[in-house]
Amino acid sequence: MIGQFSADFGTTNETAEEFWSVIRDGILHQGFPKQTEHGEKRLPGYILHTSFPSPVDLGDWGGEAVLRIQPWLFMYKVIELWQDNMELLDANESFPLPSIM
Repeated sequence: MIGQFSADFGTTNETAEEFWSVIRDGILHQGFPKQTEHGEKRLPGYILHTSFPSPVDLGDWGGEAVLRIQPWLFMYKVIELWQDNMELLDANESFPLPSIM
């Protein structure tokens, strides 16, 4: 997953791992980006802003490591990936799409 995210979003594996931990795991499991792990602040912060030039990168903000996420570019990239790979909607046997009758 990390390697595919890196390739798709043109970022490093480190950025992909941090995104996965902060954004994906956080939102999936708690509804908000994750900021601590086992009670300790080990994860970078995050900023969503339209001025960032890429969908996601790991950079510096005020001397701290943060995930910089450009929400529109991120959304457009996700839509592009789905449009280019529509067959993936049916590929997951664990979570198949329902039949509409």
